[in-house]
Amino acid sequence: MSDPRLRWWHAGAVVVLLLFFLPVLLAPWWELARTPSAWSAWREWPRLVELSFNSLLLMLLTAGMTLPFGLFLAFMLVRTAMFGRRMFMLFCFLTLFVPLPLVTNGWWMFWQQTGWPIAQSWWLRLLAAAAQHSLVALPGLVLIVGLGWRALEPELEEEALLAARPWRVFWHVIWPRLRPVVGLALGWAVLGAWNEITVTDMLQVRTFAEEVYTQFMTGEAELARAVAVTLPSSLLLAGLTWWAIQRWRRLSPPRMTWSRTRLVYPLRGGRGWLSLLAWLGMVIPWAIPLGSLIFQAGMIYHADRPPTFEPLSVLQRMGEQAARQGQGLFSSLLWAMTTGLLCAGWGLLLAWLMRHGRRLENALWVMTALIAATPGPILGLGLQTVILGLIQVPGGTLLRPLLYDGPSPAPNLWIGWMRFFPVAMVGLWWLARTVPVAWEESAWVDGASPWQRFKLAYLWPLLSSWLAVALAVGTLALGEISAGKIVSTPGYMPLSHLIFQQMHASADTELASLCLVLLVIVSGAAGLALWLVRFRRSGG
Repeated sequence: MSDPRLRWWHAGAVVVLLLFFLPVLLAPWWELARTPSAWSAWREWPRLVELSFNSLLLMLLTAGMTLPFGLFLAFMLVRTAMFGRRMFMLFCFLTLFVPLPLVTNGWWMFWQQTGWPIAQSWWLRLLAAAAQHSLVALPGLVLIVGLGWRALEPELEEEALLAARPWRVFWHVIWPRLRPVVGLALGWAVLGAWNEITVTDMLQVRTFAEEVYTQFMTGEAELARAVAVTLPSSLLLAGLTWWAIQRWRRLSPPRMTWSRTRLVYPLRGGRGWLSLLAWLGMVIPWAIPLGSLIFQAGMIYHADRPPTFEPLSVLQRMGEQAARQGQGLFSSLLWAMTTGLLCAGWGLLLAWLMRHGRRLENALWVMTALIAATPGPILGLGLQTVILGLIQVPGGTLLRPLLYDGPSPAPNLWIGWMRFFPVAMVGLWWLARTVPVAWEESAWVDGASPWQRFKLAYLWPLLSSWLAVALAVGTLALGEISAGKIVSTPGYMPLSHLIFQQMHASADTELASLCLVLLVIVSGAAGLALWLVRFRRSGG
């Protein structure tokens, strides 16, 4: 770090991490230290085997459903002349913003409407949970692998094709350089299945994350025992995540190759069939839950005859829900977008500081891996423990209305900032690599301060992409349940928590129309993010 003034910036970043992030990660260990008897839960081998089997099988099924088809879709999108390529890319980008509760609720309504006996078979429930996680993770996997494929040096492939067949070129030239990006995309899918409880709680599939949430909601003394059996597996998964991130950092191709012309496979006679397969495989799984929500929102029930569907009732009920839940909609959207801006701003600042300090960079990637691998309920429990400690220290009563008594969105903002920090961190680190170091060095020679260098060399050139990342993270925060459900204050209920609560009551028309209202909101956010990305590409 050549500029001594940056030491204060590094010290400030470390202080923020020590105050807001590290205590939440260490709080579950503090709970175990206070309750040593909780480690006796490891004697309950049947329950541990069940939780381990369910969690591992859910992650493997999610990976098995997502990875092969995702690689195929990424190849079709980036390296072929498939029909409707631009529309397909737009569809993948828009579905990336759909919250998990909407997908879960839509599929649950479909099963109820068709009479599928999904609740009667454990295997069906497990497959359904993996399918929903796979569906939500598929757009992200396609876009991540597609970006990685575009980052490959085209001259290496073109030169290799002169001496070998395409399949040998793929296996010996393309795959070794694509493998780190595939591992990162696979982690996106698998960690989502590991962390979330929205699907598993609805389908009653017991996993480690679901175990912690269930024990917390029942208020049993088994809570510390559930944490005890979860933390070792979380540390193991964090180690694997950190190892994957390190390989991705080392083997990622240079960003400058993205703008070069690359080889496109014409597919000859199979172009139509392969394009149709890609479109059907992507559109149908999304059309089913959306159609179920629309159908349920338009149902009119009669006393003397079977229910009927009226399209105009869909818009009418959506308007009624928007008016009835207007304050909650505005509050949830406001604080979700605030979370997105906070995560994106913090992530971009750290991505800049990481280019000037190797120790800070290594520490941040370790923390990123730990947060990404920790189940949402564990993070929620850790924040709750921190809040209880804060309000008990001298002067802590001043924080009690803000963090405990409520109604206040501060705990949800805190946990959202922490939960989605890894997403913003990975994306903005990659974006920061596109900025030439010479820009900042030139500003430094001209006498610019650290803040001026950050603003001129990073913030303004990456502003539209930074806002797109903020919108994406804000949309994820809009559907966050697993950690926020634990730390929400009395009187404050985000919209996703209201949907989660009504999901367990009944699949009625009000819930379907509320989900459609939320879908309209996230579609607007996705459209704005897409405009920002296109604005950046056009040189705006």
